[in-house]
Amino acid sequence: MQKKPERVKETLVYALVIATVITSAVWLVIQLFPAQIIALFGSQDTKLIAFGSPAMQLYLFALPAVGVQVLAAGYFQAVGKARAALIISLARQGLIYLPLLVILPPFFQMQGVLLATPISTLAAFLISGIWLLVDVQRLGRKKQVVQDVPSVAGQQVESR
Repeated sequence: MQKKPERVKETLVYALVIATVITSAVWLVIQLFPAQIIALFGSQDTKLIAFGSPAMQLYLFALPAVGVQVLAAGYFQAVGKARAALIISLARQGLIYLPLLVILPPFFQMQGVLLATPISTLAAFLISGIWLLVDVQRLGRKKQVVQDVPSVAGQQVESR
């Protein structure tokens, strides 16, 4: 099977753009209409809406960054890097979020609980984004090195 790093890069960039556009659109709706979203669930309780609106906005503040982490985990799984895929998949909800749920509430009470999600999302975004960027750059370099190798006895050397 012939690997095509440029096609992988193009597909990844396309998926990242689509994921970011979708999550950003949802984020924008949540930021602009939190009370109306809560009311969709049948609640007209003013106390619930007063608490829930800013809570939902804060809790989902980093929503546009989620697509990068999800796609990075899928990318690493697809290219056979199971360990990287597992670490990225666990990073946001397990490795970062759970410790933040223990650390933040004593200092910030309920705000600490709500802040744990956007902080863990942004941290996982940075980890997965950098890791993905480094791996995709290596993908292109491996292809160039193999292309520079001359054919052996008239046979093409297959890139790996």
